[in-house]
Formats: sequence, structure tokens, C-alpha cells
Amino acid sequence: GTSVMDEQPRSVKELLVDLKDASELMVDLAYGAVFFNEEKLAQEVERLEQRMSDHLHRLRITAMLAARSPEDAEGMAAVLWIAHAIERVGDAASDIARVVAARLGIPDALRQDLRHADEMTARVKIRDDAPAAGGTLRDLSLPTESGMWVVAIRSGMDWRFDPGADDVVSVGDVLLIRGPEEGVNHVRGLAGPCPRRPALSPRRCPSWIGRWTSSWR
Repeated sequence: GTSVMDEQPRSVKELLVDLKDASELMVDLAYGAVFFNEEKLAQEVERLEQRMSDHLHRLRITAMLAARSPEDAEGMAAVLWIAHAIERVGDAASDIARVVAARLGIPDALRQDLRHADEMTARVKIRDDAPAAGGTLRDLSLPTESGMWVVAIRSGMDWRFDPGADDVVSVGDVLLIRGPEEGVNHVRGLAGPCPRRPALSPRRCPSWIGRWTSSWR
């Protein structure tokens, strides 16, 4: 999958903003990789780490070239301090993702407990006749309506990481979302009804809580 962050930033400001966005996405993807034991998410974290490394190198050079006075140098020193801290965030996210890449795994019970913290990560499959089908993320207004953010979208075997407002959601897509646990119910309503299975109660629909991997893989 491609990312809106594949465009190359040029200025100190653009580089710093891109680094901040990349570090936030890396954390979300790293936790998602661990919660759902999903190697593709872990691989994207590693790709973003390399991108961050390249950007940090460019940022340091650009910052040095941009300083033309002691005041400029002081301001750039602060920028570089922030950039270094962002780099540590990215490194930590990569450490988390390597649990999946190294196939170490964590106990299933612990995985569930971690995923149901104050802010949870969930995956939701868009079903037939879903209100969300065919609409863009802007149309869904998930952040304002439910506090949920779409971290990634899987369509078949293809991933879209850090999707933008104009990305369209289609039947069969799986959304990786993050936010308050109560927000999952809102997304559930937009994604369509659970398939009827006599053995499962509606509260235990696999597409919402991701406990059964058949709807995900």
C-alpha cells in the first residue's frame, strides 16, 4: 500500500511535520501488529523507520544550512532536540513491532487485555449493504462522530496505511481503527450487520472484536 507520506518534504517545517506524523502512525501500527499478530503491519513500521532515518539526516543538514545567526542556531537546536525525541518514539515503536517480526508472540489473554485499554485498537469488516460502503472517510466523520481514527485499510491483500479523507471504503474492506472503546459500536453500525451464526451471540461478532481470525485473513 502507499501512504500520503510518500511525497518528499523539503523544508525544515515539512520534514518535522512528516517525522511527527510518521512516529504517531508507527506507534498505532506497532500496537495493531501485536494485538492482531499481523506481519504486514510490522513490516510497514520498519519501512517508516527507514523513512524517518532518511528524513532525520536531511533535517539535520537543512537545519545547519538554515542557521544564519545565533538566534537562528538556537531555534534550530530546539528543532533538532524535538527531532531526536521523535526518533526515540519511532525506535520504541519498532521495538514493539519486532515482537511480531521475530515471531515471539505474547499470550492471547494479555493481547486482549492490552487491546482493551482506555484507547483500544479494533478491526471492522465492511459488509454487504453497510451504510459506510462506497463512501469516503470524510463522509463517515469517524473522529467527530465517535472519536475513532482509521489507521489502515485492507482491501483483499492490499493495504492502505494512514488513509486520507478521500479514501473510499468498499464492501469487504477491513478497517484498522483506534479510539475509545465505546466508539467501536458506532463504527459497527456503519459497517453493516453481523452474519447470522447460531453459535455466536451478537455481542461476540468476530468482525468487531477480532477474536476469530477467519474474518481477517
